[in-house]
Amino acid sequence: MKAIKNKRAKAFIEEVIEVSKKHGLSLGHEDIGGGFIVTNYKNENIEWLKDYILRVS
Repeated sequence: MKAIKNKRAKAFIEEVIEVSKKHGLSLGHEDIGGGFIVTNYKNENIEWLKDYILRVS
């Protein structure tokens, strides 16, 4: 699957980060199947999402 590289994708991820802060939850990478999991808010998960922003900017 190809990453979407545009302003809409960047804005989407930034909004996910804001919602994560609001609810005290975050998306994390699930290593076994390559999907994601919802966990309590963790900075390392936010950094993982920010890494995507850096790659699409």
